[in-house]
Amino acid sequence: MNKKIRWAFLLALMIIGWFGFELKSSATAPEFSVKTILTENQRDASVSYFDLLLDKGAAEELQVEITNSSERELTVELQATTAVTNINGLIDYSIDVEEPDDSLKIDFKEITSIKESEITIPRGESRILTALVQLPKEQIFDGILLGGLTISEKESTKDSSETENQITNRFVYSIAVMIAQSEDAVQPDLSLKSVEVEQRNRRNFIVGNIQNRASTIVNHFDVEATIFKEGETTPLFHEERVDM
Repeated sequence: MNKKIRWAFLLALMIIGWFGFELKSSATAPEFSVKTILTENQRDASVSYFDLLLDKGAAEELQVEITNSSERELTVELQATTAVTNINGLIDYSIDVEEPDDSLKIDFKEITSIKESEITIPRGESRILTALVQLPKEQIFDGILLGGLTISEKESTKDSSETENQITNRFVYSIAVMIAQSEDAVQPDLSLKSVEVEQRNRRNFIVGNIQNRASTIVNHFDVEATIFKEGETTPLFHEERVDM
């Protein structure tokens, strides 16, 4: 390994971080708002995301009220996603992953159907979008099943062509959906799955993929990593992360 290369260490973590309600955009204010309609199976009514206790084979309708606060008609889209952890160690509900981690027992996206994937809302009015979650009838899981509902304004073909070379703002709301079948706590099962060299934005990174095979969220833990040249004992790079 060339000692002149500047290495950095990033963690690609599975199911580690925080969850809840997230809004992504670079603009100052959105033109629509969302509100979760909690069900009778909600464990914690004080939160704004879905925290459900369901039996095997249960079907649950998840409803989100969307209000158009703009002065124009809006078309919004609803999508179900499986939660993943991004390179910053935060749980992300907006990434559409084609191949989920091999530790995933039940894929939230696969058990969730959207009744209307898009809806047009007149200015000043509200509409409700519904997703149906159908748990497997024969499969019981320990811990939690984590996914999300992502709501975004639909990008029209006209807007896309007119703003091809411009910076535009597109709001995306992500609402967490956490499902459990019991109140029993599950202990994490962490292991170092892989270590690879990657290049991002013309910079070199050593990426360690820490996998959590247990269906639980891991918070507040420390990581210590040391990189050696093969056959030598003097570290080339050392990194510590605390309270992740």
